Amino acid sequence: MKTNLQQWLKLQSEGKIQQTRPDEWWKRLLSRGYSIVLLVMLAIMGYLIAKLKGKFDLKTFIPHMIMGSLMGWGWGASILYYDPNYPAWMIHPWGMIGIDWIMTIEDWLFYPVSGGLFYCIYLFVTGSNKPHETLKWAVQIAHIGLTVFWLALGSYGGVSCATWFAIPAIIIFFLTWHDWDVVRYLKMSVVVALVFCALWDVTMVSLVSMIAGLESCSSWIYVTFDAAGVAYHSKAFLDYNTHGWAWIFNNPIEITIWFGITGAMYTYASLQLIRWLRKG
Repeated sequence: MKTNLQQWLKLQSEGKIQQTRPDEWWKRLLSRGYSIVLLVMLAIMGYLIAKLKGKFDLKTFIPHMIMGSLMGWGWGASILYYDPNYPAWMIHPWGMIGIDWIMTIEDWLFYPVSGGLFYCIYLFVTGSNKPHETLKWAVQIAHIGLTVFWLALGSYGGVSCATWFAIPAIIIFFLTWHDWDVVRYLKMSVVVALVFCALWDVTMVSLVSMIAGLESCSSWIYVTFDAAGVAYHSKAFLDYNTHGWAWIFNNPIEITIWFGITGAMYTYASLQLIRWLRKG
């Protein structure tokens, strides 16, 4: 297994990466966006834990963080190394902390930090005491429809999000049907899938990398271009040149926004499962 740095240097030597280290301090700071956002997430989590200490339950928090971390690390490693010639995503050498084993330290931290933050968001958002049976069925049908779509048409990125996250979540929602607060779930999904994953991914990756002079400042990259403008990316994603619909700017929608949706599904479903099992 090549590390993030080894992969980056190899692709640069082959002419598939054109970016160079930014000179201005603010550009270097912008390129550290991944680390900065992780610190912001930790700060928000700390604030919410203090604010919600009456609701905070370690017996739910710790299992939820473990479940999310193990699934995230397993999925992350599987998709990163799916294509031996190009990782699913890379961080520029000047944008990473430096610890790099299987995944960068940023990726190792992302899943437990996300799990902890999402539990706090779960406690923060309000739900409904009404059963909302019709809404539950509508949401589950949407879950199943999207999952079947990506299983049928996706590359490994879309298929892996379906198998690692969406399918287990769908099963758990059926198992815990009567305890499933679908209103709370939808509110949390908007925060996780739309605001957090999509906005961050699109802003910190796509928009930054496409602004002239800021190409080297994106927090991580999914696709690179040689001097002739030819695109290179992992085979885990549908081809950039022949499947334009599967990319939002320079982001594969198999990650943005499908990973965001399935991540929200699994995050909430794992909380449901823990509460259901503890209820006995």
